[in-house]
Amino acid sequence: MTDRETLREPPFSCRECDSEYSRLGQHWRMSGCDPVLSGEQRAVVEGVVLAGAHVSDRGGLIIQTVRRDLAEWTVDALGWLAGSLTRVTDDNPMHQPMYRLETPTHWQLERYEDWTGGRGPPVEYELSSRAGRVWWAHGGHLEFADDGAYRIGRISAEADPKAVWVVRLLGDVGVDADRWHNYVQLTSDDLDNWLAWIGDPVPGVEHKWATSREEYERLRSP
Repeated sequence: MTDRETLREPPFSCRECDSEYSRLGQHWRMSGCDPVLSGEQRAVVEGVVLAGAHVSDRGGLIIQTVRRDLAEWTVDALGWLAGSLTRVTDDNPMHQPMYRLETPTHWQLERYEDWTGGRGPPVEYELSSRAGRVWWAHGGHLEFADDGAYRIGRISAEADPKAVWVVRLLGDVGVDADRWHNYVQLTSDDLDNWLAWIGDPVPGVEHKWATSREEYERLRSP
């Protein structure tokens, strides 16, 4: 059985008229209020979409993570675009709770429909460090060699087309990466350069920036 706990719910405030609405996206479509996403908000949207978030049939962005701190950080980063946040659990003791964030419908999200399903961004897209930071927080994986001597960074890429655009985006910012089974992999100096470029760790997933196996295990624990 699935259980849902609402952590953040309507009504939400419109940043232009300061009134509250249970269906904020509908208000924007039917009124003169037309808030525009800032560059920082667009970077957050781009990062989560690169990591696997998708635009729903209703036109809102759906973001899921097992890390509550990351979900709440993403709410803060999205600002007025952030919508409902729900904690979803089931009876399987092996499953972690899932945190599901759904934004209101917004016309600027429409362009990201073509990015989802592993299709990726258009070739002219230029990755920013902020979008890269969000992408790594939501979609990156850090592992260590068996002897713990070096780190390995990985981004899931089961399909060939996805591997192509992941390698391209990383290459565009000076990070060399290669396909390895169902992942795109970064090792040695390239992983160091990537983590330095995207900036500070994100709450809830600090372990993805760890410099040692011991630090990784300590930070990864719930």
